[in-house]
Amino acid sequence: MPGDVFGFLPFLDGGPNPASAEALEDAEAEVMPCTVFQQVLAADPTPAPELLTLVGRCLRSAFDVIQSVSTPGAHSRLASALLALVPEDRTPGARVRLDLPATAQELAGALGRAPDTLSRAISILADKGIVRRIRPGRLEVLDLPTPERAVRSPVD
Repeated sequence: MPGDVFGFLPFLDGGPNPASAEALEDAEAEVMPCTVFQQVLAADPTPAPELLTLVGRCLRSAFDVIQSVSTPGAHSRLASALLALVPEDRTPGARVRLDLPATAQELAGALGRAPDTLSRAISILADKGIVRRIRPGRLEVLDLPTPERAVRSPVD
């Protein structure tokens, strides 16, 4: 996403970057060597709280992934993944349209499920009136509190 920070972990622990990324479309990126970053923070620690906020968001996201993978039900895992895509600044009570960030096969793999299981999970959520399929790769969340309950109380 525009403005996102990527690859900051080596700045914090000196180790290698544990992830890689590939842009899906033309993108511009700024690269800063670790030594320059350390010099900047030593000279002016003002960006440190913002960096800690970023680290906190990343940790929270990692915990959400761990919870999603450890949740037994396919539709509860899907509900958890969909909740992670819902913007925090959404209008309360409004329906939310989501463009899935990956193909069905990639999303199924990320959720630890087969593509046909993911399709059935979407159908279950649609049958329950939680989501509506708009087109492949795009869903509308109709009832936001319901997926939140599905994550907490998985039932397949």
